[in-house]
Amino acid sequence: MLDLDSPHWGELMHAYGSAEDVPDMLRRLQTELVTDVREEEEILGEEEALALFPAWFELASAIFQMLEVYPAYYAAVPHIVAFAASHPVEMRAQLLQLVARVEAGRHRPVAPPVPDSLKPAYRAALSRVPHLVAARVGDSWDPTTAQALAGILLVAKGHPQLGMAVLENAEQAECPRCETAFPLPGWDLGVEDA
Repeated sequence: MLDLDSPHWGELMHAYGSAEDVPDMLRRLQTELVTDVREEEEILGEEEALALFPAWFELASAIFQMLEVYPAYYAAVPHIVAFAASHPVEMRAQLLQLVARVEAGRHRPVAPPVPDSLKPAYRAALSRVPHLVAARVGDSWDPTTAQALAGILLVAKGHPQLGMAVLENAEQAECPRCETAFPLPGWDLGVEDA
């Protein structure tokens, strides 16, 4: 794993240029994950607290641009997987979605290859993802978390097209002519809570 203090971050690129800022984003994310969840859960409850991480959004916008992949993403993945390992299922799903999007984007013909120096850590981190999903199988999953974890698992197991289809699956499709929304098959099922 590329150390956060390594000068090599400055040699890598992300969507907005040099990745020299990524280590600070990762540090801020780690700090927010530890402190904010505890503080905000007391005020808002666990689910709402998980959506309040500015560093997560900053990192996500820097390393994810419509499945375009840059070398810095490959270096960030092991850190994100490590963060995900120690968090509840909802936050784990949010973090691992970034990882799944990077891995899916890696399969695009225009994506740069994983640099040789980053391959071992990237592959090791990616191999942990199915285990991190399985470790939370006994938890209660809301529909959004279930959809995310299913898509993440598919991408991590080598099915990026199917995994991204699951991650991006919406309840409705809109007619481009009349803009009428139609429910997609399956979303109209009368499923009762377990």
